[in-house]
Amino acid sequence: MRSRTQTRGFSLVELLVTLTIILILASLTSGGISAARSSQKTAATRTTITKIDQILSAQLERYASRAVSTSTPPAGMSRKDFRAWTIRRTMITGDMPDRWADVASMAANPTVFTSPAQRTYIATWNSLTASQKIAVPQANNSAECLFMVIMQGGLADCLDCIGLKTADVGDTDGDGMMEFLDAWRNPIEFLLWAPALQLPAGSGTLFFSGDRSLDAAFNATGSVRPTLGMRPLVYSPGPDGIGGLDRSGDGVTLSLGSGPVGRDCGNPQAAALSSAGRPVPNTSAFLDNVTNLDEEAKR
Repeated sequence: MRSRTQTRGFSLVELLVTLTIILILASLTSGGISAARSSQKTAATRTTITKIDQILSAQLERYASRAVSTSTPPAGMSRKDFRAWTIRRTMITGDMPDRWADVASMAANPTVFTSPAQRTYIATWNSLTASQKIAVPQANNSAECLFMVIMQGGLADCLDCIGLKTADVGDTDGDGMMEFLDAWRNPIEFLLWAPALQLPAGSGTLFFSGDRSLDAAFNATGSVRPTLGMRPLVYSPGPDGIGGLDRSGDGVTLSLGSGPVGRDCGNPQAAALSSAGRPVPNTSAFLDNVTNLDEEAKR
């Protein structure tokens, strides 16, 4: 008499338990892959931003030793203040504009803004406006200016910026002006003067404070640094594509203040600039931003 081996199928409960375990494992694996990809994108974005920061920082260091004629300062302005203002407005902001409004202002005053970089920007602006491809304000205002400054401005002997040739670039708004893109294909943004910047993001702690304290504008005593203790902010809006930072309306800074015109350009005490770089109220979009100053903020 032959014995039979009896087989039994899975019960419905066992099948459901098995499927649940499989789904949990798949979810954990998917989450790990997603986190790894996000980390890779952040690292790639940080690499591009670091290269840009190195170029801008090298250029910024050059201005402190620039020779400026102070023989005839405007009425009410000391020679020391006149030198700092000239460097801050006519040189730094003119050579590294972060908004098209400032480029338009230079184009309207070509006898004042005469450096090779400034002449290049003015020619670019005149060509764009003649073809009606651009207007103020512009959606990718700072990102387009950043690309133009880096790739066309000849800053710090960076005529073609070999280190950035592998960076992802594009024209996301189709106006003919290119932008550096982050790993999420968002334009990388740029803010030249950001006195209200908070790092770490959302901490409420001003980045430019303490040993990097801001000098009072046109102070009658003491040393006045042309950069006022600040450095340009370069940032990716991160995965959500929203920077979430106050840009002071991206209005013109070259003509901010009067006596002379542009007296408050770069002045962190000026109302039009004092909020630049701070988080936009009632939003946390800035929390996933990647900036050129993140690592320094951790020290």
